[in-house]
Amino acid sequence: MHDHAKPVQSPWLTLLVVCTVSTLLALNGSTLNIALPVLVRHFDADASAGSWLLLSYMMANSATLVIFGRLGDMTGQRPIYLIGLTTFTVSSILCGFAPNIETLIVVRCIQGLSSAILLTNGATLIHGAFPPELLGKAMGYYTASFSVASLVGPTLGGFLVEAAGWQWVFWFNVPLCLLGLYWGARHLRGEPPLDGDQSLDVGGNIITMVSLLLLTFGISQATDLGWANVQVWGLALVAVLLVPVLVRIERRAKDPIFDPGVLRTNGVVGIYVGGALNAAGRFPLVTIMSLYFQIILGRSALSAGLWLLPMPIATISAAMCMGWLSSRRNARQLSTAGSALGLMGLITVTLSITTGVEWGILVGLAITGSGTGVFLGANATALLQALPEGKAGVGNAVRLMVQNGGTLVATAAVLTIITSSAAPGLRSAVLGGDPGGMDPSELLPGFQWGLIAMIVLSVGGLLVCIHNQRIMRPPHLRK
Repeated sequence: MHDHAKPVQSPWLTLLVVCTVSTLLALNGSTLNIALPVLVRHFDADASAGSWLLLSYMMANSATLVIFGRLGDMTGQRPIYLIGLTTFTVSSILCGFAPNIETLIVVRCIQGLSSAILLTNGATLIHGAFPPELLGKAMGYYTASFSVASLVGPTLGGFLVEAAGWQWVFWFNVPLCLLGLYWGARHLRGEPPLDGDQSLDVGGNIITMVSLLLLTFGISQATDLGWANVQVWGLALVAVLLVPVLVRIERRAKDPIFDPGVLRTNGVVGIYVGGALNAAGRFPLVTIMSLYFQIILGRSALSAGLWLLPMPIATISAAMCMGWLSSRRNARQLSTAGSALGLMGLITVTLSITTGVEWGILVGLAITGSGTGVFLGANATALLQALPEGKAGVGNAVRLMVQNGGTLVATAAVLTIITSSAAPGLRSAVLGGDPGGMDPSELLPGFQWGLIAMIVLSVGGLLVCIHNQRIMRPPHLRK
């Protein structure tokens, strides 16, 4: 059994490696959010293909997190982590050589697979390296590493596409990948493989992946076909009907993805649901506001990146306070506080774009970022404290899967809502950052309704956090 009180080496070296890699993962996403209009125009892509430049990565990532989490538990986190980082490096290089939009989407899927390996095993490596009394502080730094990339990414992405070309949105992170590989090979240790006969829940993973793909693809098709189209709601219906099949498979699986025993313990299911709803209500905001600044306010990609800075700055500031906050409040209380603060920020942003108060948008982004910084670290810490021994890898993978799945579906829905304000022939132009001859004010309702949908999701996340706050794990079971 792993002893948290006696880490194999200095835990801060492990944290340094994982934070370096998480920074490049976040840079990969935040730079592309800004560059999306440029890529849509360059490849002359339609609205659906433009959406899938973002969704393909998220889809592949979300659908394989649990598989790689289980493999990490079975083989040890270090070897699979280094394999994932190598694959991510190679796929970053290949993205820049993509000759067409279809090839780029395929390579983005490979990037998504490799990022799933890194994400699902990164927090587990930290959990295994740090003693319980330092875990909250370490998770705060881990959360901040994503936010540092979000701080630099939008501005960097805008600069790269204007000064060097879209290829460098993917190539610039290669040196950081190589640095992470060097440090990882030297300093990562990870926990040893689990003893005993462990197995992959192949049936559960397949059903989960198919359900997520059908639901996301159905929603994304509403951009071109409309919400009433049989293909849109038919695919979503099939995805929902697969849920009972998943439940039956999980009851018979030897090592299920969704272990009923774990889900019923210490409010774990509430941590998952709260994380999914809060992620769905927060993470699409960067994509929405990037398009808003370029389409409605008519700003360049670089200018849009600068306008987004208050959100990551606030996220970093809040995440860096997690050590201090964790010494005064437990992780579930902090999750509730972060959820409430993020909701206040979303409401502020929505009211500001409705009234045209531009400085209010900046304030709202800052408030949202503060809540996000507190919530992410606290939610991860609460889960790692609640999971039974030996379940950290797959348990954290499920957290990331439901969180990213919520983000994936919400992003697909929000992009559809935004483009629905335009005529069918102009929807590709909207994702390309061009109102297509329309008065930009005609597109404003789409942004407003997209934000309102996120507010509804955030309210649900807050209610779950409030309920879950009452379910506390006894201190003697946390080690």
